[in-house]
Amino acid sequence: LREFYDAPSWIAEPFALLGVTGEWANKYWFSHWVQPGRFELGEMHRRELIDDDAVKLAYRTMGYSPFWQDLLLELVKAVPTRVDVRRWWDMRTIDEAKLRDIYHRQGYYGEDLDLYVLWTKVYVAFPDLIARWKNGWLTEDDVRNELKTLGMPDDRVEEMIQTKIKPAQPERVEGERDLTKAEVYAGVKKEVISWDEGLELLQDMGYDAEEAEFILEVRVGVAEGSPDTFTEFKRWTQGYRKAMGLEAKIPPAELIAAGKALKEAETARKEAIDKGIKEEKLAPYEKAVSDAQYRYRQLLTKWKEETK
Repeated sequence: LREFYDAPSWIAEPFALLGVTGEWANKYWFSHWVQPGRFELGEMHRRELIDDDAVKLAYRTMGYSPFWQDLLLELVKAVPTRVDVRRWWDMRTIDEAKLRDIYHRQGYYGEDLDLYVLWTKVYVAFPDLIARWKNGWLTEDDVRNELKTLGMPDDRVEEMIQTKIKPAQPERVEGERDLTKAEVYAGVKKEVISWDEGLELLQDMGYDAEEAEFILEVRVGVAEGSPDTFTEFKRWTQGYRKAMGLEAKIPPAELIAAGKALKEAETARKEAIDKGIKEEKLAPYEKAVSDAQYRYRQLLTKWKEETK
């Protein structure tokens, strides 16, 4: 780096005539360079273009004492983001002391710091507690007590639980009900009773609306023909999850319709090929398939993005 520090002759020689030593001529020359600021130094350090000593040397040229050079060097090192620290706490790869330390380094103090730590613990714990309750590992009272222990107010605990846990449903007598259920969906299939009437009868037997809808879709739907497309199968499987009280991502009607349209277009093209229609006359069929594929993929991508 001497080439940037040593003054060229056209600077050093006139300075010497004025009685200025070479050392001071070099300093004068070096001072004319524009030095990188703290932001640029930090980026270069993170990318391992320069080391700690080079950063501190740059701070020295800015006039900082060794005491401040060491502290400023610490600012180069990024603090983990709030998203990162929440994920680490979720996996328990850090303890509460480290959680608090990181939030403190992000600039939170006093009551705000305490609230941020509390929020993180509750936010991460709640979905896990509900999942463990649904899987039979905890009781509803266990969930309640855990949330209260973490520091959530009693009234908010009840509200949160009500968003995830359904009230107890009427007891069901399985033996007699199974026979009646079979008669209901047989009646819907034979059009002795309407679809809505079938839903009402099943709910009279103790099923909720989502379970009743799923039963008729599966029983009557299977009797009339199995689903042909991915989205139709997806609607059934997600309908089952919804009926069981689980999180469900049911495809919208327009996506299901697009899937059917694509299936129909592909079937029509295959039939045309089987009939021996020549390639040049297949253009309308190919276009129909292409248009249907574009529409289907567009809606499928949109749905997947919305349900992430």
